[in-house]
Amino acid sequence: MAKIQIKEWIKWGVVIILGVIAAFLLEAVITIYQISRGYGEKTEYFPLAVMESNDYVVGGEDGKLWVTTGADPWVILYSDREIGHIRIRFQEPLTKDMSISCFYGRDNAFHTLQHKERYLLEGTKEAVFTIPYGKWNSYRLGIAGDFFLDKLEGAEVIPLSAIQARQVQQQINQRRLLVFLFIFCASGCLMAKQRERRKEKEKQEKGKQEGTKGKAARPRVLYLDAVRVLAALLVILVHIVGPMELIFSLRGNKVIYWVFWCIRFVIISCNPLFFMLSGALLLPWREEAWSEFVKKRLIKVVLPLLVYGGIYLVVLCASQASLREWLSAYTMRMLEGRVQMGTHLWMVFELIGMYLLVIPFRAFLNHCSEQTEKMLAVFILALTGIRSIAYVYGIELAVSTFLGDWTGVFLFGYLMNQKWMRRYDRFWAVGGLATIIVGAFLAIHQANSERYIFGSSIFVLVIACGIFSVILHMEDRLQRIKGILVFFSQYSYSILLIHWFVLHNILFIQGLSRFKPMLYVFSALSSCVLLSFLFSVFIDNTIVALIEHGIRQIAYWIGKCLKPGIMYLVARHSKKG
Repeated sequence: MAKIQIKEWIKWGVVIILGVIAAFLLEAVITIYQISRGYGEKTEYFPLAVMESNDYVVGGEDGKLWVTTGADPWVILYSDREIGHIRIRFQEPLTKDMSISCFYGRDNAFHTLQHKERYLLEGTKEAVFTIPYGKWNSYRLGIAGDFFLDKLEGAEVIPLSAIQARQVQQQINQRRLLVFLFIFCASGCLMAKQRERRKEKEKQEKGKQEGTKGKAARPRVLYLDAVRVLAALLVILVHIVGPMELIFSLRGNKVIYWVFWCIRFVIISCNPLFFMLSGALLLPWREEAWSEFVKKRLIKVVLPLLVYGGIYLVVLCASQASLREWLSAYTMRMLEGRVQMGTHLWMVFELIGMYLLVIPFRAFLNHCSEQTEKMLAVFILALTGIRSIAYVYGIELAVSTFLGDWTGVFLFGYLMNQKWMRRYDRFWAVGGLATIIVGAFLAIHQANSERYIFGSSIFVLVIACGIFSVILHMEDRLQRIKGILVFFSQYSYSILLIHWFVLHNILFIQGLSRFKPMLYVFSALSSCVLLSFLFSVFIDNTIVALIEHGIRQIAYWIGKCLKPGIMYLVARHSKKG
């Protein structure tokens, strides 16, 4: 018994020591990066002169009022000294949220992908904009809004070789270090506990399976895991191919432009695939209380959204704001579904809206005959087609076609998963291929090709149905890679949430644009998938896991405290009865 206790103490001691080491290493890396970009206690700023401007008019009594006059406002800054970050001071607080971007290059040569974007909070008086590593001397800074500028200053880069250990030690942020210590040590202990519980649960389940003669556990539908993983990969690919399409459109290279356009036309089906997947998983009838359903969705969908949304709102903001201002801005933006620098999150907010309809939809679909389901499928396709045609020709319909939008796509996922739909799988596969050809033909002969690529159009929906059907028929083959699919499937949602951050704030800003088109796509896709996966594993098993554990513990203790009172009221009511 004593030996077992000693082993337990050693195990927990190792977990805590590893957590402390990881926290100190992470804080050291962040501190070294900040020092190298010119952040420090004795930072010396030098003024930056505006060499050229576009879509700005400077006025006011003291020449400090900057008014935007066009859609693309920017100023050119030039410096012989390598800039680590730019500090912007405003005479008066900003009257609204604004986006801020900076292109960087050599001798006024800027590339579409070689830029960085941030946003500014309403009420901002001071902002800082970090410049990525590189030998730059030209900067194109743009702030989308009107403001009173006080100072525009730069801080010089400090070479990594010049950074001393004593300097790092002095500039370590103690509050941030304490947060890292808590996250790493607490999450390490939590993972160790969960591992023990999983082992015990597996033993209990084996015993139950051997002893039970009742209902067997519902088998895992593997092709849905494959759809989830594929949809996550396609979302990343869409956001990689899109900039390349724009680049070759601007260059006038029509052949490569249309190649990337056709690729994006196919892979934009990732959006309806996610909605269809949710419908296929959530709409089949099951005995589940509303409270249980809400609890599961809060833990699996809303909690990660709140965590990852916070990364976009806090990390990608250039404003120097207080904790109160951060919390206020964060709360309002999450309630409004408006996450700056994370525009792709619209889909998650839209899906959460669909979850409110799951329980009534389940009841409705549970009593539907096969004939009614077929009529519903035709009705959704017809409304989607009508809405798409109206969109293409710029017609405002007088009646609502809500089933021709994401609600219909959500329902269609359920219908695609029904047995009777298997008779039409060949139709969906051929129809998807034909839609690609027809859509591309129409787009090439029309002035505005974007009219055919919006997410819930009939073109994209049919392509998504074709992909869904093909993957469904690969169920047996997918068994060979079951372990890999299930493992990546559990992180696909988090990869969807974080990939935009990885693409636009790690990969694009350092000049992947130097690669040839296909090499660029391959390198960007593989790098983004790998980094997004690593971020997802780390965040899900630390921050998300700790918050989830905290919520469960709070709910447990609240229930325990309220239980005596509830029992007393029930007993009293039963006596009266």
